[in-house]
Parts: sequence; C-alpha cells; structure tokens
Amino acid sequence: MNGMDRHSEVQQLKGVGPEAEKDLERLGISTIEDLWFHIPFRYENIEIRPIEDIEHNEQATISGEMIGEARVRRYSKVKNILTFRLDSGGHAIEVTAFNRAFLKGKLSPGMTITVTGKWNRSRAQVTAKHIEIGERQERTPYDPIYQLTGKLTNRQLKTWIADLSRNREVFPLEMLPFSIREKYKLLQSKKR
Repeated sequence: MNGMDRHSEVQQLKGVGPEAEKDLERLGISTIEDLWFHIPFRYENIEIRPIEDIEHNEQATISGEMIGEARVRRYSKVKNILTFRLDSGGHAIEVTAFNRAFLKGKLSPGMTITVTGKWNRSRAQVTAKHIEIGERQERTPYDPIYQLTGKLTNRQLKTWIADLSRNREVFPLEMLPFSIREKYKLLQSKKR
C-alpha cells in the first residue's frame, strides 16, 4: 500500500484484480476512499449465546466442544454435507454444513468449535454458514453485511477495509473526530 492515498484507484489494493475492480465499480467504488466509506446495509449479531436463549429458526452463534468424529456425505461430485456434534453447555447439538468436506480433516473430538447459522430447536441442530475452529478470536459481537455484486464476498470487503484501517498514510487518525481520538486514546500520526 506504499504510495497510496485515499484518492488512489482501488485496484492498487492487494487482491483487487480486473474482475473485482469491475464488481466494485458496479457498486460505485472506484477509489480507496469510496471503499472506506462503503457502508454495510445491515449487521448480524454473532455474539455467542446459550442454547436456552435462542429461538427456533433464529440465526445464532454457538460454541462448544466437538463430540465424536465428523462425517461427510456426498450427493454429487461437487456437493456434500459435513456433520458433527457439539457439546454446548451440556446440550448435544448436531451441526450441518453444506460443501465443507475440506474441514473434516481439520476437526477432531475435544476441539472448541464456534458455529454461526440457523438454529432448529426441534432437531437440536444448527445449519452452519460459518465455522471457526479453535478458541474464538476476540472481536465485536456484530458482523457487517455489505451489498455485493458479481463474485465479491463479504470476507473480501472486510479484509480490504481492515487493511486500509491499519494504514495511517491512507487514513490518518486526524480524519477521526477529536472526541473519538480522545475517548480511545489514539495517537496522532507523525508529521513528515
């Protein structure tokens, strides 16, 4: 990101090739600044919650210890279902994830697993859309969901924006209101 400023074209970011650049352009994003100010259209709550507090068919994040072995069923050459069980607060939960067979070799009994997905209370089952292996990394309990087009993914946008947030040459702290800098004790950029 050397030599970039907020008016630089977005293709200067690592991972933004011609196809991603076209997809970003369709969203009105052509500069680094456009990407920085691309606001999520909603946020999902990904706070880990106890099973008792989750309503039927609600999206939820659950953490637990894996029980037994993971299993994979294939129903075509490229489509599969990964299933495994978690013990979450004394509750045995079945986790189902579509097209995640590649995770089977990474999962083993006793591991801490965190899953986000749709909770089915009557089956004690989560249909997972996100699986995190190991102790969960500390982060905000809300996940931004961005408007997407083409082959862009939420993960790509979050990665690019996170990379920008660490680059003080592109977005110096002085761009933040003084009250925020003071509240969070953020240091000023060095003058050149």
